[in-house]
Amino acid sequence: DILFIGTLLCSKAVIPQMLKQKKGRIINIGSDSGKHGTACHSVYCGCKAAVAGFTRAIALELAGEGITVNCISPGPVNTPALAKAMTKFSGIQDKYVSAVPVGRLGEPEEIAAMVVFLASEDANWITGQDYSVDGGLRM
Repeated sequence: DILFIGTLLCSKAVIPQMLKQKKGRIINIGSDSGKHGTACHSVYCGCKAAVAGFTRAIALELAGEGITVNCISPGPVNTPALAKAMTKFSGIQDKYVSAVPVGRLGEPEEIAAMVVFLASEDANWITGQDYSVDGGLRM
């Protein structure tokens, strides 16, 4: 499945160059659903759980090479894909929003900000982590 295999293939493509330069950042995108499961989405949840497990394993393998590997697991984010899915089910957006302690969906820029941080020099000592960026949804 592209949800996991895509992550694996991208890592496989960049690791040789990162090893040569003794530096690199791999930032995978998981999902809160991979941590907690969602009814009727077992394949998606399983694939995203695999991304988190792969992140931890490859982080261990690359830790001494100057390469950090982390995962960001977003909660519900205000994207066209989510908006399209929500139009199929009446009242579902209110349900999502009411479940998030901060009282709103996330914005793509908020996920991007975490990517920027993990890619920065400020994150040199952070590896093998799976960060929920979800407005407190999965506390």
